[in-house]
Amino acid sequence: MCRGGVRAATMGRFVQRPCIAFLVVCALGAAVIVGGQGLAVAADPPAPAPTGAVAASTANGGVSAQAVVGPVFYSFIDTTRKATCEAIGPVDRPIQALVWYDPTLQLPGRPLPVLIFAHGAGGGGLPGFIAQAPLYAARGYFVVVPFFPMSGLVPPFNYYTMPTPGPVPPICNLDIPNQAGDVSFVLTQLTSKLGSLEPGGLPAGLFDPNRTGLRGESGGAITGLLFFNPCCTDARIIAVLSDRGTPIMGGPGSVWPEFGPTLPYDFTRKIALFMLSGCFDTSMDIAAGGPGQGFPRAFGGWSATGPPKYFLADTNPAFVHEIPFPLPAAAAAAPDAFFDRYLLGVTTQATLDALLGDAGSPDYRYATEVPGAPTNTAAIACSAPGVGAPATATSSAGAAAAVAARPILVVPRFTG
Repeated sequence: MCRGGVRAATMGRFVQRPCIAFLVVCALGAAVIVGGQGLAVAADPPAPAPTGAVAASTANGGVSAQAVVGPVFYSFIDTTRKATCEAIGPVDRPIQALVWYDPTLQLPGRPLPVLIFAHGAGGGGLPGFIAQAPLYAARGYFVVVPFFPMSGLVPPFNYYTMPTPGPVPPICNLDIPNQAGDVSFVLTQLTSKLGSLEPGGLPAGLFDPNRTGLRGESGGAITGLLFFNPCCTDARIIAVLSDRGTPIMGGPGSVWPEFGPTLPYDFTRKIALFMLSGCFDTSMDIAAGGPGQGFPRAFGGWSATGPPKYFLADTNPAFVHEIPFPLPAAAAAAPDAFFDRYLLGVTTQATLDALLGDAGSPDYRYATEVPGAPTNTAAIACSAPGVGAPATATSSAGAAAAVAARPILVVPRFTG
């Protein structure tokens, strides 16, 4: 697949690109399908439409991934937006993605919902997302793992090593506010492949873009929360799981001082929300505007949303952002149940029970869509004896007001 590289049509002419960028993809056994908006790209030789299955049968709770197709590699170029990274000048915005799906689970009149995994800075979370993707595909999702062009670290997860070898530039965290637009763009491009007979075409009616959920980690979690911001309107996104994310703070003196115009978050949008947040997450403090701001802004945003919504806090003063969020045993099944209920439509008592399994914990908050079901939206205390605690959300109303009063500066609007 990778021998000889690929040819890219650039301004009407073909140029040969080295293959180094595709080594990781080929190691995954992915079919390479490339294309884009405003720039046509084709594999050399043309890659056939995927017909294989995952090499080994795997299982997750008895769910077999034997019939899953993938990973299939797509490469798109968004010519309507630019990619910039600190001192590097703007270029057309390249976005790659891996896709997995089980065609045997597509039922007449019942396309698959879409589940997008959004990685963090430096490709954080990608190994786990790629390992889990075929298992989620076997559960009945059309799974997409996009590679954000500026916040990755190693090929093919960073454009500046993607199509030609070269030094890895600084991780471009400044670009994170653009990534919600990347998610919408990839979703639109993949939707255009439905029913297509061209390379990279997907079966007609395979997935429903209007039932799309996103699970993001760190910078990817910030990306998911941006769908509550007017910068990034996309009604197709109906469920977001934010793992160690927060509403970001822009403007003078912030991490994102150059983005505009000023837009406040709108947490009244109808998006099912599950948040995992650390009281002492100093990385999110930086993103939120300063010491002690990350957790209050996260809880404040959550407090302003309507049901269904779930919030799990880690109040350990030794919380480390760079390690996976420590789910307690009682909540271990809650993330899967969240997407099964609000994307797959499995509105059974079993999924509700899994979401409320940790309801007795002092660090878990929830409000379901079920009339009469238990609800707990009380404030979460973060202070710890002998520890300089971050500012604590003392009430849901106060936390929500704090978020509304501190708008962010973001990139130009992108509507999916």
